[in-house]
Amino acid sequence: MKLPSSFQIAPFYENQTVIDEKKLRSDEDKWLSVYFYFDLTEVAKPWLEHERFLPLIFHYWDKKKNQIKEDFRNREAKKAKPLMMAMSALLIDALFWLNKEKVRNLTSLRTDIEELFYKPVNASERIHFILTHVGHYQGFVQLEMLFEELRKLYTRVKMIERK
Repeated sequence: MKLPSSFQIAPFYENQTVIDEKKLRSDEDKWLSVYFYFDLTEVAKPWLEHERFLPLIFHYWDKKKNQIKEDFRNREAKKAKPLMMAMSALLIDALFWLNKEKVRNLTSLRTDIEELFYKPVNASERIHFILTHVGHYQGFVQLEMLFEELRKLYTRVKMIERK
């Protein structure tokens, strides 16, 4: 699959123009190995069914956050970085999908986040910090906090939508 230039942005796809879909052996590969897979391929449209897909994102976060924490504890930042990038991409996906929008590009990410209706306080600045500190423990701390805030926000949005 050819990667649009609007997604060829650091830290995700800085020097990559193609994604080899043959390497995707499982659903987990789609979620964790190809950043923004569903936004790029539209094989499913999670932004239209956030009540089905956001719990999956939270599941992957819950499953992987302790591994990232352990890597940083053991001073293995290089080992933590790929999962940090995957979880950062999933956080961005969750934020957009909660607002019933897909991630259209990464070039205007900060502006696009600022325009979202449902978002944690200072989400744009905090995500920018995470993406520029993806190999640092401080980036992980911010990522962990944003996931918790987003989970609470998702619960609140579900309650609002049920009314």
